[in-house]
Amino acid sequence: MPPRRGSKHGNRGRNPVTDTAPEERGARESRWPALDVAIDTYGDQSVCSDDHSPPPSDSARSKKGPITVSLVENTVKGGRLCKVLHYDEQLGQVIDRTDAHLYEGRIRSLEFDSIGQFMASRAELGRHQALAMGRSCHPDARVVTQAVLAKISPDERTKRGIIARDSSHMAWPDGPAVVTLDLDRPDQFPGEIRPLVPTTEEDWRQLLVQCVPGLGEVQMAWGVSSSSYIYRDGQQVHGLRGQRFYFVFASGVDIPRFREALHDALVRRGLVWYMVSKSGYLLKRTPFDLSVLRPEHLDFAAGPECVPPLEWRPPRPAIWNDGGAALPGDDIPATTEEDRRRIESVLRDAPPQAGRSENAP
Repeated sequence: MPPRRGSKHGNRGRNPVTDTAPEERGARESRWPALDVAIDTYGDQSVCSDDHSPPPSDSARSKKGPITVSLVENTVKGGRLCKVLHYDEQLGQVIDRTDAHLYEGRIRSLEFDSIGQFMASRAELGRHQALAMGRSCHPDARVVTQAVLAKISPDERTKRGIIARDSSHMAWPDGPAVVTLDLDRPDQFPGEIRPLVPTTEEDWRQLLVQCVPGLGEVQMAWGVSSSSYIYRDGQQVHGLRGQRFYFVFASGVDIPRFREALHDALVRRGLVWYMVSKSGYLLKRTPFDLSVLRPEHLDFAAGPECVPPLEWRPPRPAIWNDGGAALPGDDIPATTEEDRRRIESVLRDAPPQAGRSENAP
């Protein structure tokens, strides 16, 4: 099914974005539900223990229901969760600074009927907001740093819903969940890899379907990162850079297996290389950044704060199979022993990337 552009993405039923009045924060208005900064107790609401993530149930893999994601908000006055871009006249280039320090915030679970509704809501994120595809062990939680959390007693943490944004306090939903895949800049891939990779979002989607055939009927969306399509005085200074794909899983607990399956499929196709980190280590890379497939990972999906005369002009997202299927765990391909031998051979011959990775440790 070809992607639809320029529509309301087939929103069905209640839209959690527009159910409450908008709140003005920073330079951009957000129509995501505002999160009350006051810390409330949760009374009779069911929460998980402080030391364990919610365990998946045996019936979760066939569970039906709305798609669950988490809205994350920086509650520090003036705090952002986005990039800040300005143009350096002397250097003649755009300078970007990621202002995304979450020292204190809130996380709340939201529900969507379709990937299109999710994408329409994503477009309304304020610059103090981000997304996480996992869920907190509390339905509405206050987020602090691990250092602050260590000073709070376990009973008080549970009573007041206080967590750190880490794997001990966030887990994949045991029902329908969204997967985020970051696509790195192809122009920065090694020369041996660039001729092997697609050039359009439709072709990248087809590559994902070849790797995991079950994705062909699954709700999927594509959008660009906040560093793409930057204009200065009406002239484009950045074209397409980072890209993201989103699609729906029937059960979030199957996402770790999907990560392994996608990694193996990409390696078998020769789409793997090594980069040298700042500390001198060789780091394995694939076109998709698989490190983002963690429930606590933040998707900084809000638009950038552009210092005039810069502007961000992103294209409309692409949507496939809106309101359609979610990927069941049974459709995740298994890696055979023959595949394993092929993977080992490819990894031995994987090319190194010249230079050092700016994003590597």
